[in-house]
Amino acid sequence: MSDGSLIDLLTESVRLARTPVETACKLIEGLLGEPFKIAGGMLADQLYAWQWRNRIEIVNKAKEHLNARGIAIRVVPPGFLLPLLEGAGYAEDGDLQESWARLLAAAVADEGYQHPLYIDVLRRMSGDDARVLSRLAPYVFPSKAIRAPAQPGDSKSVDRLVALGVLERGYADPQELFGPTHIFMSPLGFQLAEALGLELAKIVVSTQQPPEDPTK
Repeated sequence: MSDGSLIDLLTESVRLARTPVETACKLIEGLLGEPFKIAGGMLADQLYAWQWRNRIEIVNKAKEHLNARGIAIRVVPPGFLLPLLEGAGYAEDGDLQESWARLLAAAVADEGYQHPLYIDVLRRMSGDDARVLSRLAPYVFPSKAIRAPAQPGDSKSVDRLVALGVLERGYADPQELFGPTHIFMSPLGFQLAEALGLELAKIVVSTQQPPEDPTK
């Protein structure tokens, strides 16, 4: 992709400045460990060009995260990288693009995040889902139900996140039938939230001794 004429063609097709296009292409080459090619003739197709515009924007966001964390570029297995780039091409919403960028940066930093399940979940999430997950992450614990700070319009995203296995519904107390706003962060959801760099809930363990029972 170091071919300048192809970069020019891509720049024209996706309607972005040359600099971010070239930056994205160089990063993708670094992650692949070899030059990559784009079917230049297909860039005339509106859908194909739209997908590449999204990918370029996401890769540039990932580059910003890598630079901010001082993480060196290294080769990422194509079995993870190529499906990620494929899925990222369908993300136009800014917050969803940010999620894809964070996942890519996390995968470069730590091979433990190079799992296809994270890609599958993001492919099925909407921008609203990404925003709700980001907002709820600081409040929901693994294996601990809480009354989530719901807002109007959250219910559908919560339902989708439950269906994806990111969140789980439960009761704070098995003896009490609380409403459906009590949710858990599933193990998958916790791992995904870590990969996306979301603020996570922290369980504070008290060091105080419980009071003695005066009847004993």
